Amino acid sequence: MVKAMKGRSCDGVALSKQRRKNPAPFVSKTYDLVEGSDVPHLVSWSQEGTSFVVWSPRDFARIVLPRFFRHCKFSSFVRQLNIYGFRKCAPDRWEFKHEKFQRGRRHQVAEIMKRKRRQSDLPSFLQAGEKCTSDAERMELMQENRNLQKERAELLFQIRHYSAMKEELHKRFSQTILYLGKKPAGVQHGNGNCNFGAIFPFAMQ
Repeated sequence: MVKAMKGRSCDGVALSKQRRKNPAPFVSKTYDLVEGSDVPHLVSWSQEGTSFVVWSPRDFARIVLPRFFRHCKFSSFVRQLNIYGFRKCAPDRWEFKHEKFQRGRRHQVAEIMKRKRRQSDLPSFLQAGEKCTSDAERMELMQENRNLQKERAELLFQIRHYSAMKEELHKRFSQTILYLGKKPAGVQHGNGNCNFGAIFPFAMQ
């Protein structure tokens, strides 16, 4: 029985070591999408190879993310990076860094784990259950808000344009009906000739 317990214990240790060797799926996929990127204008390593840059978040989310994940939301991608200890290291671009995430060193990504924080280490507003938005997410949300406002303005312009067209067509239709209700001077019943210009004066303009 003791031998059996020792055997199970050894198996458990081996399994634990095996799990530690396997990187987290998110980290592994992120490394693959950077290291094997065929769209360097969207995502690539930095010049030093110690960080990676998302050059166009919108196109990156639309083209690259669906290849590796079940979503196409850049904000979700950034949130996961934060969970695994990546940090945004440039103020003017979406550049992320982790000491174990480097070009040509894939074996290191197995050491990247989720950050563990005790409840007492969290700010009071997070302990109360409120959610916090990171700077990266906040910047993206602000950009999305600006894009939505621009689209809204364009839609309002189109609505006003088509409303004006509708009013003009309604006006011309009403005037045409009014002319049809009268006996046009240009209509000759005897020979069947008809002066369409007299009946539909607006159509001849």
